[in-house]
Amino acid sequence: MKRRTLPLPDGETAEVEIEFDLRKTIRIRVHPDGRVTVRAPRAAGMAYVERALKSRQQWISRHLRKLRDNPAVPVVFKEGAIHFHLGESYLLSIRRSARSGVTFSEGRLLISTTSPEDPKTLETALRRWYRTQAESIICERLQVWRPRLPSLPDHMVRFRWMRSRWGSCSHKNSIVFNSQLVKAPLQCIDYVVVHELCHTLHHDHGPGFKHLLDNVMPDWKTAADLLKNLPVLL
Repeated sequence: MKRRTLPLPDGETAEVEIEFDLRKTIRIRVHPDGRVTVRAPRAAGMAYVERALKSRQQWISRHLRKLRDNPAVPVVFKEGAIHFHLGESYLLSIRRSARSGVTFSEGRLLISTTSPEDPKTLETALRRWYRTQAESIICERLQVWRPRLPSLPDHMVRFRWMRSRWGSCSHKNSIVFNSQLVKAPLQCIDYVVVHELCHTLHHDHGPGFKHLLDNVMPDWKTAADLLKNLPVLL
């Protein structure tokens, strides 16, 4: 792994970690902890990476500034910790019980478990609950939006706990939604759903994709901006 210091337009600098592997395209990421990483094809070379970083300086600076202005909420699994559902924050309550599960109770998220003192058990229970919520809510939103897109090809939908993306769509039209997406407001969920459905017809972010997205969801930029600025972890 290589490292370099990248000057930014606002006078700040960013430490960049660069890794070359077998991938075909370059990927630049700004992580929630402020790290900037680059994964590039082995055949690309440092000059190619330097040009890519230079072209994304404004984007990197903007994302780092947002992280400073909207720090992520720490993920804690204990009594009184804050967790999110559909854009609302809830305090965590924990109860010892022979029957495990997560429910809403008196404005809180209640985890019932045989091991209330074990953070890993609490995390597992909550992740399982979020996945169930995601499968229910996102599948419902898919049914709302699918009829609004013309001639959608066959596609598969899956759910996964991801730390850096809300959703993705492969060239074989396999859509993956982040189970954590149900932490966001419904309009943000709708935006990600529409975004990925549009990718089944346009596998890039070119004019065809943007035109379709504009037609299907004219206010998508409002939802996208809200999603980017949420103080919710990713």
